[in-house]
Amino acid sequence: MINFQTLIPYLSDILLAFAALGAGLYCFVLSRRILRLSRMDEGVGGAIASLSNQVDEMQALLTQTRKAMEKARSDLHETTEKAVEIGQELEVLIAACHDLEPAPPRTDTHQQDAVGAADTSVDDTAQEEEPILLFRHRAPTQNAGRLAGHEAAQT
Repeated sequence: MINFQTLIPYLSDILLAFAALGAGLYCFVLSRRILRLSRMDEGVGGAIASLSNQVDEMQALLTQTRKAMEKARSDLHETTEKAVEIGQELEVLIAACHDLEPAPPRTDTHQQDAVGAADTSVDDTAQEEEPILLFRHRAPTQNAGRLAGHEAAQT
């Protein structure tokens, strides 16, 4: 017959050996994962390297932007100073214009004819007055003739 009391130490040794093999296998898998994770081309190491490069690029871009902003600020300051100077000159010119004597009012011949016609009798209003031109028509030029010929050739 088998005595269980003598088998128990052997069973515990066997279970302990399986537990050690399991722990060893677990450590082997973890070490492989850590190696993959720490590689520079992929994993967290690669992500950290990529982010570091992006930070360097952003700092360079920020430096360029600051230089451009400073140049634009100085240009704006110079333009503002010029505008203030020109404004002061305009104020002086306007003040000088106020010192001039006003020009005599212009008399328009058409207005005098209209006023004179209104004062006369009804028979004088039957005469034709010269029409007031609002728009002046231009005479056709040589280019207009060429353009018309070109348009006719296209159709």
